[in-house]
Amino acid sequence: MGHSLNKRLIILIVALLISGAFLRWNSIASHVHQPDRPTLSKALNHIPGWEKNAAVKLETKFINTLKLDDFINIRLKNNNMQVSLYIGQYLSPEKVGAAHDPLTCLPGQGWKVTDRRSGEMSVPVNNKSYSVSYETMVAELSNEKQLFLYWFQAFDATYVNTLWQKIAVFRNVLLGRSQDSAFVRLSTPFNDQTRAEAEAALLKFVKDFYPVYLTYLQTRAE
Repeated sequence: MGHSLNKRLIILIVALLISGAFLRWNSIASHVHQPDRPTLSKALNHIPGWEKNAAVKLETKFINTLKLDDFINIRLKNNNMQVSLYIGQYLSPEKVGAAHDPLTCLPGQGWKVTDRRSGEMSVPVNNKSYSVSYETMVAELSNEKQLFLYWFQAFDATYVNTLWQKIAVFRNVLLGRSQDSAFVRLSTPFNDQTRAEAEAALLKFVKDFYPVYLTYLQTRAE
């Protein structure tokens, strides 16, 4: 009898804690103050070692469907290396999870997706080391072959799926940290390269790009 009562009390306490957390989430999330900040295009205008090659237009219907607060969709080059960068940025916790895993959308666009892998790398940013967790996949369409590398951002941390991203954003809200989230996707063609060479190009770009992007997020949160 006593054991059953204790179990019910524990369940009740946990339920109350969860309810309280969600009430705090809704209270904080409904009073989000977003100070002025530069657009992603301006903040990422200069990535060391890389030259902006072209901006890629994103149709209005996709901007609306993805509920984007800000985005960047550009191509860059470094000698013979070419990288496409897309970031869909969200400024409030209600929109976390609005981005789609490429495995969901690429096959629907006719791409054949193979060779999925997970990886992790360390990137120094402002005298501190940050871990970047990412997924890669090969996508082929007609005679075109691309290597994609992507992750889900929750303020200053990265995740390979949106479930952990949602949990991290929820935690950030409760702790009073930045509520920013994003989907970051890189790609590079490799018809004339090996997969290893294509991945090396993308990882080099991450090393050069991520400090600029993370500094932008951290400065905006101050």
